[in-house]
Amino acid sequence: MVRAQGARVRLLLFAMLACGSLQAAAAPLPGPLRQALDRLNRMEGFSAAFTQTLSYRDGSVERYRGRLAVRRPGMFRWHYSFPYEQLYVSDGKAIWHYEPDLLQAERLSRLQAVDSVAMALLDGRIKPDEVALLSSSPAPDGSMRAFTIRIRGGMVVTLTLDRRGRVAAVEQRDELGNRNRILLSEVVERAPDRARFRFTPPRGVDVITEGE
Repeated sequence: MVRAQGARVRLLLFAMLACGSLQAAAAPLPGPLRQALDRLNRMEGFSAAFTQTLSYRDGSVERYRGRLAVRRPGMFRWHYSFPYEQLYVSDGKAIWHYEPDLLQAERLSRLQAVDSVAMALLDGRIKPDEVALLSSSPAPDGSMRAFTIRIRGGMVVTLTLDRRGRVAAVEQRDELGNRNRILLSEVVERAPDRARFRFTPPRGVDVITEGE
């Protein structure tokens, strides 16, 4: 099966850096944004359903759905169910990328290979003091508010908060104009069991080690 735009693009796009750096004179963070970041820092983990939309500069759009689980420190599970099944899972050390329909599992030795701005935010690695507010805007119906922020290292991300002040969406654009938006729903603010982040390749699956 041919994977449009490459199988790893969904996670890797979040790792692209925007230009610029944090400005010392940046405006103080609004209360709701600071509280949302503090909330993520306090949580040991969470799980949620997600819808992901990739919009490319050439006008093409890809849409994906699945479930996400995060547990500190460094454990995550991205399970894509649409348009085809694939899994990214990490126990905080190794990362596995599993594609059942290809009968293939790849062990990635470098966590940074798929480490992302989104994951850094969602698992509480970004502190409020490492964030500068660039702009904010309400949703047309007033139910949500979007904050565009610059994070340490110059990464620019837009966080959308729901009316309860929780992160409902994370969006990033790269320097080429490609946009990656993750919309969260069915959020459970409880650390998932550690067993969910373990992975053993099923019998009969080709196992590949990164770099081979």
